[in-house]
Amino acid sequence: GVLIGTEGSAGWLTESRSGFTGVELFEEDEEEDSTQVDPQAYTKYADREDVFGLERIPGSAF
Repeated sequence: GVLIGTEGSAGWLTESRSGFTGVELFEEDEEEDSTQVDPQAYTKYADREDVFGLERIPGSAF
């Protein structure tokens, strides 16, 4: 059969996380600049749901 994983579910379907497949996740190392403050630190509490919700993409598996 064919398994399609999108967004967040693609990472979950890897061998190291669920063991469901033999696929390995490729992640690039991001270099952090410790001198910069994360712009999200200045987000109003009322607006956090909109801002942080964009980062949490659940995905689907078909």
